Amino acid sequence: MDKEATNNGLGTYRDALLSMAWYLDEVKSQLFENICEVTMTGELREWTEKMPRGETETISDDLLKACDDLNGQRLLKLVRTIDANHLSFVNINAIADEEMEEFKKHNTYSTNNDDEDGVE
Repeated sequence: MDKEATNNGLGTYRDALLSMAWYLDEVKSQLFENICEVTMTGELREWTEKMPRGETETISDDLLKACDDLNGQRLLKLVRTIDANHLSFVNINAIADEEMEEFKKHNTYSTNNDDEDGVE
C-alpha cells in the first residue's frame, strides 16, 4: 500500500506523521507548564509570592533543575525524554519547520479527549 494513499478520510501517512510531531510538541509544552505550576505552588512558593502582582517571570529549565522537589524532578526528566524523542521523530521523518508550520495553518489542534486523533 502506498504511504501517501488515503484511508477512510484519515488523510495521508505524511499527515499522520505531522500530526504526531505536533502532538508530541504540545504534550511536552503542557507538561512543562504543569511542572511549573507544581513547583510554583510547592518548593518555589516563597519565590512566587515575592513577585509583584501582575509581574511575570520566565521559569527556566535550569531553575527547575535546581529544585529538590522529587515530583518536579521526575516530571522534568519525562519532559526531556519526550523532547529527545520528538527531535528524533522529526529528524527521522525529515519534517522541516516550514512544513510543520504549513501543516498547522491548515489543521486545528484539539486537546478534546473526544477527538482521538488530535487533529480536526
